[in-house]
Amino acid sequence: MSRQLHTYTRGIPREGTALVFLHGFMGSGQEWLPIVEGLEPDVPYVLVDLPGHGASVEMPPEAYTFAGAVEAIAATLQREKVTRPLFIGYSMGGRLALALALEYGSRCAGLWMESASPGIEESSRRRERLVLDRQRAEQLKADFEQFLADWYRLPLFRTLQRYPERLEQLYQRRKQQVPEELARALVGMSPAHQPNYWPELSTLTMPVSYICGQEDERYVCVARRVKQRLPSAGVHVFPDVGHRVHLEAPDAYIRELSTFIRTCIS
Repeated sequence: MSRQLHTYTRGIPREGTALVFLHGFMGSGQEWLPIVEGLEPDVPYVLVDLPGHGASVEMPPEAYTFAGAVEAIAATLQREKVTRPLFIGYSMGGRLALALALEYGSRCAGLWMESASPGIEESSRRRERLVLDRQRAEQLKADFEQFLADWYRLPLFRTLQRYPERLEQLYQRRKQQVPEELARALVGMSPAHQPNYWPELSTLTMPVSYICGQEDERYVCVARRVKQRLPSAGVHVFPDVGHRVHLEAPDAYIRELSTFIRTCIS
């Protein structure tokens, strides 16, 4: 990988340990700032701009793939001297966090997955998802503002309508992104290209927590399945919120995450 990812960091990793935050589609590392500001001030962190997002743009073509993104994150952590990461990922970032936790194995301090899928199991559904994401990418490039309006009307994000100020802030941050870069990331890092990690969940030995919102029914079901496959995992279903738990219930989210961090790196 000829280029590494842009990061925002705090502190020097202690014995190689640091929190590594991975955002969702159309996000950036900076979107985690309201969360990390609520954590203990002496814990080092790395906030990553994933390929095609934030300042991680105009990268080599291979970076805009699921496998390439995993490789780029690992190379970036090596640059930051993080040898024992605690991965915290939301949605797309959660899928990448799971891949990295499997890759790091015993060198991973912990895995916190928020509203993320371990994979699509049926090949027919993979093909359908790829077609859908290619269509979305074309719309994104053709009319970004209309794409944003349609995106946040998806059932997945219906609970965001309760927070008009936060939703407007999301819109404004999204408009600062580069549509062509997002389109490449949307297709290349589509769940259709992600390996099916369901069979590998039982091999995870680090502390694992799975987070979702009670009103995000799809991911409540995912959470139940994660618990079945990995009984040692902690599952936290936050009441009265949807897909973006960290945005809709930040105080409760910070409390749960702080407890998890202490468990992993005390």
